[in-house]
Amino acid sequence: MRFKSFVFCIVIFLLTSLSCSPGLRNIPSASAKFIEISLRTSSGAKIEGGFVGGKYKKAVILIPEMSLPKESWYEFAKVLHEFGFSVLLIEGNAISAALNFLINKGVEEINLIGAGLGGEVILDALQKPISRRIKRMVVISPYEPVHVNNDFVRKFFVMSKNDWQVPIDDVVAAYNNTAEPKQMKIYPGSAHGQSFFESKHSKELVGIILNFLTT
Repeated sequence: MRFKSFVFCIVIFLLTSLSCSPGLRNIPSASAKFIEISLRTSSGAKIEGGFVGGKYKKAVILIPEMSLPKESWYEFAKVLHEFGFSVLLIEGNAISAALNFLINKGVEEINLIGAGLGGEVILDALQKPISRRIKRMVVISPYEPVHVNNDFVRKFFVMSKNDWQVPIDDVVAAYNNTAEPKQMKIYPGSAHGQSFFESKHSKELVGIILNFLTT
């Protein structure tokens, strides 16, 4: 617990020492250079993605909301890259193809983060047998939330109390029926999905997610 608290304090210090503006646009980062890649799903569909390699054999897959392109994650992805993660940006239901891509790159630890529809895709993927290289998941305002019986992936649910698209009672019910290990953070207000990163909760949430991914 002391180590986790120490890491969390470092993360918060780094973030709060930056601009006080809530948006991620004001958080400086290393010059992460994404390359465009193509992935093939099991059905043969072609999915475009963006990838940048990190310092360590750890990666994060980011899946956006239904109405947003993969590029909408760029600012947050740059922060993750600065903390040493490889980052893969995808759209839609291409988790299996994304996992194969990262495993072929030699990645040993994979984390999943999705907002809105992206969160739903992650929860659905964890309903099935899945690689043990997946260590953590973060779902922010997931559509059609379902409980997860998987007991080796650490699970983190994020919601706002008055989310204007997803009923909080549905997410809480899914969370309550989800297997440990798990945790949940409910914020006041009505932020939904990636709009959290443009809200007053942005830096706190980024710090909590980074702490979750690194401890």
